[in-house]
Amino acid sequence: MKKIYIDKYSPKEEVFAAFRDNKKYHQKCILKNCNADYLNDDQIIIEALKNDLKNFRYLGETNKNDAKLILKSLEQVKKFANIHQEKNLYDEKNIKYLYQQFNPKLANDNKIASFILKINQDYFKFLPAKFKVNIRFVKNFLKDNYLSLEYMDSKLQNNYEIYQSAISQWKLLSSIEKGKTVHPFCFLNSDKKKNTDYIKNFLIDMDIDSYNYKQYEDIKDCLNKILEERAIIEEIVSKNGYIMQYLDDKSKCDRELVIKAISSYPAAFFCVSRKFYDDREVIMLALNDTKNTCFYNPLKNVPSKYYKDRELMKIAVKYFVDALLYADTSI
Repeated sequence: MKKIYIDKYSPKEEVFAAFRDNKKYHQKCILKNCNADYLNDDQIIIEALKNDLKNFRYLGETNKNDAKLILKSLEQVKKFANIHQEKNLYDEKNIKYLYQQFNPKLANDNKIASFILKINQDYFKFLPAKFKVNIRFVKNFLKDNYLSLEYMDSKLQNNYEIYQSAISQWKLLSSIEKGKTVHPFCFLNSDKKKNTDYIKNFLIDMDIDSYNYKQYEDIKDCLNKILEERAIIEEIVSKNGYIMQYLDDKSKCDRELVIKAISSYPAAFFCVSRKFYDDREVIMLALNDTKNTCFYNPLKNVPSKYYKDRELMKIAVKYFVDALLYADTSI
């Protein structure tokens, strides 16, 4: 069936229908070709933007200046996209395009900016420079949402209140979100990165759920700065044993550090010195994996004499389905 084109004689009802039926109507240039009076119709504007955000360029000048209408339209676009699994607002190319088309009034509207950032905080890079130096706007947004420091002005990146708020919101992210997001510490200036408290808290945060390859250099650099600060290293590994893998060989041979690390993160057993594979206390801590951190059974790495140890085996069968495969028949 040949598709119908919308033109300036098409009635309003048909223009609505065209946006909703891509089998019967041509979708391109509906707004461009329709009656000019419709370009200032609120309902047609909402429908047009739901269909394609690039339709914004055809809107009447009156509505292009109406921040409330545009925000209302974007909210409807978001609802539509969520229901029909459309990219629309979730495609950064569309957001970049919108901000290229927005006049200064819309581009600098706080409510529209907040709405855009709640969809994806990475869209901060498309916002005008005003927002990247606006302490009040950033503080207000960080009260209930996470916002990366990446695209902010350096003054804001190193502002204590903003940094602490960003940390608090970062900790509320899911492990998947953390894996995609760089920790706020990575955007501090070199002087702030020398601060021992900042370093300690950053390394405690860097657990298995927060891994992101972009943070590797910062982790190594931080550890080098505090390597001689044994008390701080002890505090870090006692709260986050995952960091043990980044420590030097000397630390991986330090029994006290090893015990603290495995107590907090049993899988740290696989990155310490091999001499601990024959240390009963260390093996017991690794087997007591209540958080299911080990990617395979620690018994695979230990001498067979421990397969006769009834107490060890009782712990192992609680957390490893293959534990009985290692158990000696004598027990």
